[in-house]
Amino acid sequence: MPLAAPKRLLLLLLLLAALHSATAALVRPLYQVSDEVNYLISVQREALGGNPRPALVTCISPVNGAAPPLTPGGKPWFHWVGARALGGLCAAGAGALAPIMLRLILSLSLVIVTYAGWHTARVVGGGLWVPAVTALALATQPVLAKYAGAVTPDSLANACAALAVLAAVRWIVLGPGLSRLAALLAWTALAAAMKDAALFLVPVNGLVLMTAVLPSGDDRSTSRGTWPVVLGGIVLAALIALQTRTAYQIGPGLTAAGSAPLAFVLAVIIDATAQLPSFVTSSWTSLGGFGGGSATLPSTAGVIVGLLWAVAGLGLARATVTFGGAERQVRIAAAYLGLAFIACLLQAPVRQVLLQTVDQHQGRWLFPAAVPVAVAFAIGVRAALGDLAERAWPLLTGSLVTVVLLATTAVAQWHVAGPDWSLDHRHLYLHATGGLDVGRERILAQIVHAWPAAGGIVATLLLLLVGGCGVLLMRSGPSSERTFSHVQHADHR
Repeated sequence: MPLAAPKRLLLLLLLLAALHSATAALVRPLYQVSDEVNYLISVQREALGGNPRPALVTCISPVNGAAPPLTPGGKPWFHWVGARALGGLCAAGAGALAPIMLRLILSLSLVIVTYAGWHTARVVGGGLWVPAVTALALATQPVLAKYAGAVTPDSLANACAALAVLAAVRWIVLGPGLSRLAALLAWTALAAAMKDAALFLVPVNGLVLMTAVLPSGDDRSTSRGTWPVVLGGIVLAALIALQTRTAYQIGPGLTAAGSAPLAFVLAVIIDATAQLPSFVTSSWTSLGGFGGGSATLPSTAGVIVGLLWAVAGLGLARATVTFGGAERQVRIAAAYLGLAFIACLLQAPVRQVLLQTVDQHQGRWLFPAAVPVAVAFAIGVRAALGDLAERAWPLLTGSLVTVVLLATTAVAQWHVAGPDWSLDHRHLYLHATGGLDVGRERILAQIVHAWPAAGGIVATLLLLLVGGCGVLLMRSGPSSERTFSHVQHADHR
């Protein structure tokens, strides 16, 4: 099997991410992603402003020229960015396709996440195999692609969070620097500003900055001296994440936290543990629709995903031994990735703490930690396969691309009835969340105007290109360089 050069392999993986997310943006009608009905309407209203021009009104409100209704507030940074992009598309003559084109622009966020995953794994693990599998796992995650290709803060928040994780890992492994400090602060702030599910990065990456004062070196005494500081910081960051204040944590929750902090922490841990299965299931199976029903991952794809994660889980236990010989900075970076996922899981915005809410779409709130999870998956698979890793690359790639094809086809079948791609109204979510009805006629009219023109032939072509890109990747695998030994710092500066 020919081995791909790093740049060529990375370009193929980024192309796969772009094709996958673009297909996700086109195969779903407008408003058919969790809360998109609120966010898109809010972006449209923000774009119109106080004194809208007639051409802009016609583009944004093609039904009767009336301004979109008021929707629940929140996410002002996303509304500002989305409104400028939507207004620019209308000014450029996009017309009724402007919301679809806005989706396609936002779908590039999956490319950013894939890029960040590759480089994060490159810094932590070295070699090419683990970075390639990390990027492949991100590029082929069907629900992550769903939220990348939608008018929702998740797209930008996930991209900024991935870059924040990359900046933190570079700071830990490669050492402090002014440019790394600026990147760490900027991406962390932007991720938290875009979506409260990324707030965990504030205390956790604040802890990362503390590593600048830790002594350097690899000898045993230094390692023994620094680990208590690191572990103490991990506990501190976890407690801060537990107490994150958001609109979800109010009333009885605040009272319980103030009167009995230890009991509250225990309740948080029990609550998160109990909801973890629904988080994981939702992060893979919530493919389309919103409300009472949703297109789910086909059983064949589910079996593939389950088997791959079973292999990764077994390998992760084995990988802990391999990390014993890694550089101190690499061990700290691996601990950081684990802490990032735990903090994301435990924070109040994810669990809607003490409200006893179970949301079938809640798994999307774990995606700001998508890069740490993908790195863990790649490390686990690599450790489980051992010397067979290089030869297993075609099978692994083919399996994940098959999941993409099956998942996307399931979404298309959910939303479409008949060979002419006529919409099945029973599978359209026509109301806003929070009990606010923005108008069935308005929503349906925009769907009919925008989606059928782009969702049929173009989406099918893109899906074929996804398969073609997968074939190229299967034939060009990474070399099985040894990982977790010594990181080549010069490669990542």
